[in-house]
Amino acid sequence: MYLAYVDDSGDPGEKGGISFTLGCVLIDADKWPSTLDGLIEFRRGLRERHGVPIRQELKANWVIRGSGPLHALGLHVDTRRRIYRGHLRIQPQLGVTTFGAVIDKARHYALPTPGRVDRRAWEYLLQRLERFSTTQETTIFLIHDEGSDAMVHALARKWRRAGSAGMRYGSGRLDRPFTRLIDDAVARSSQQSYMLQLADFSAYAAFRKVYPPLGSATTDLSRIAVADAWDLLGDSRYVAATRVRSDGIVAWT
Repeated sequence: MYLAYVDDSGDPGEKGGISFTLGCVLIDADKWPSTLDGLIEFRRGLRERHGVPIRQELKANWVIRGSGPLHALGLHVDTRRRIYRGHLRIQPQLGVTTFGAVIDKARHYALPTPGRVDRRAWEYLLQRLERFSTTQETTIFLIHDEGSDAMVHALARKWRRAGSAGMRYGSGRLDRPFTRLIDDAVARSSQQSYMLQLADFSAYAAFRKVYPPLGSATTDLSRIAVADAWDLLGDSRYVAATRVRSDGIVAWT
């Protein structure tokens, strides 16, 4: 069995950003204890080198901007860059599998009946999780950050019985129910989960891989959230997530 940790980046509303992104970190349940131990050791290193409390929640946006609870620490931009990139670089060391789903909000909301952009992102993500569970002959238990609990709960239940995906050739649909999805999706506070925090950094890095920051190269955003940060995931990237790209990002743009 694999545990799939999912967090988002971006505002699902029609305004407030150019995309909505989900990041997913898959952990083999048998390796969960060693993965947690590795993350605790990583956080101890951040505490010893940079003074970041070991229980402090870290989000990509806070690290990039030095905002939220990190503001009081006054961390230099180079330190925050190392922290941001460290959350990506550690993932292949931990042996996790990571992918992202990036949705262009302008394209989505230009549709005649667009619906929710976060629902579209989740549909893409569930399709890829179904394929992963089938090819790996394993089951999936889904854990996501709090915020869209009812929608994720209902969609996951629907996908277990009536999932579908586009055909590789042609314009039809294939019936692919997500029969290996275990129980209902569980919402957790990212504050209580290092794994969900990894998913948050992965989501933001996927977004910036598809949409690199614009403007002066001297800004904190441009110095930290560079497009190539996603590539630090290395072998952790689930490259089979899409046949269009080779970097583990499903991009609907």
